[in-house]
Amino acid sequence: MQQPQATSVPNRKHKKRTFDIKFPEQLAKIIPDISLYDRLVAAEQKIDSIIMRKNIEIQDAAFQPKGSPQMITFDISTDVSVQGWSSRKITSVLKGVAVVYKDPNTLQESAVQWVRTTNVQDSDGFVMRRNTPMSSNARLILKIENTPERFRLSPALSKAIGLTIDTQSNVLFAVWSYIKANRLQDVHDKKIIINDDVFIEVFKVPKMSFSMLPELIQQHLTPLEPIAIPLEFSENQFNTKVEVLAFIQDPIINDYREYATKALQIKDTIALDEKISQILQVSHKSKVKREFMEGFSQDPTVLGEITPEFSEAERSEFYEQDWVRDLLPYYTMERANSSLRNSR
Repeated sequence: MQQPQATSVPNRKHKKRTFDIKFPEQLAKIIPDISLYDRLVAAEQKIDSIIMRKNIEIQDAAFQPKGSPQMITFDISTDVSVQGWSSRKITSVLKGVAVVYKDPNTLQESAVQWVRTTNVQDSDGFVMRRNTPMSSNARLILKIENTPERFRLSPALSKAIGLTIDTQSNVLFAVWSYIKANRLQDVHDKKIIINDDVFIEVFKVPKMSFSMLPELIQQHLTPLEPIAIPLEFSENQFNTKVEVLAFIQDPIINDYREYATKALQIKDTIALDEKISQILQVSHKSKVKREFMEGFSQDPTVLGEITPEFSEAERSEFYEQDWVRDLLPYYTMERANSSLRNSR
């Protein structure tokens, strides 16, 4: 049902509706139950008139307001926060947090711990509460979440390749670069590495296979030490600021990986390409067949005619038509099959 649109200006003339939705008499005579449609049109006209009246009432109330004085109380406050897209949740860069303090009952060190779990919801912070003496000291232990994980190299390996803290993949690449630079690969078997004096001191073996490198390197990697921050508990509020270097992965990397994974899955694409190719071949054959039949219908040669028309076939242009070239392979194949059957 059509509804008249409400205008924004009260004195604008409303456009009259043209009632052109009735069936012509000639058409109505051959349509059964046309009376039901006429009843529907009548109901629509009634609803339209009600809507138009309500629109006029709304316009009058909008452009001729009749206000009444009322006392309104405003409670105003302001708040400032960093936009979510510009900062990370603090727990997203932490593996765990611990507060080590001296228990007032046992006088022994105790710890309050928070350990990150798989399904944890990141937050801007958390609160740890324990009973301690008014004046006491404690240690805040922070375990940083580096992505990818970084390790501290042993002194021997660090001296050999010049790295102190790095990822496992970078350490493996540095070891391989050292092997290539010093030509430590066996001449006859490239998978065998003949260690020089430096690598013998590091790995304690005269030679090793390339497949053993990750395992041997792992023995010289240790997790990074947690960060310890001294705390003081007293009547005065304790505030401090500590800057920590952390390696954080850009969230868009996950989108890149997902896209790359999907890009490698091209089996469906290949199958669709093959199907399209088959459809094109069938379409081409159908086109050739249609053109042949169309040409045959326009100038057929009926079996038994006394005077067949040879003049057109004698012209060279006749054999340059598209349908003749397309049918030539089928004709040649049929002749070859016929000769093969006759030879048997």
